[in-house]
Amino acid sequence: MQFFTVDPAAVRRLSAAFDSASSTIGKEAGAFESSARLPGAAFGRLPEGLAASSHYEHRLGEALQGLAALQVTLEQVATNLRASADAYSAADQASLLE
Repeated sequence: MQFFTVDPAAVRRLSAAFDSASSTIGKEAGAFESSARLPGAAFGRLPEGLAASSHYEHRLGEALQGLAALQVTLEQVATNLRASADAYSAADQASLLE
């Protein structure tokens, strides 16, 4: 039977990278939202402009939801990597006691 080894410290570093990416996405999403918001009459006051404004706001909302979902996913990956590193460390400790 062939075995493999895992470096828990490397897995923890990878987890930290995902935490950092999640934090960056959160900060950048806030900046993006602030800069992407337009005044109500940015597309004009005619019906076509109001329709374009409504479409823009809808798409902006979708983009912000996507960024929020990405941030949550990155946080979940980081959490799962930490749990994996902890499990590998525990297994290593248990094998030393045998």
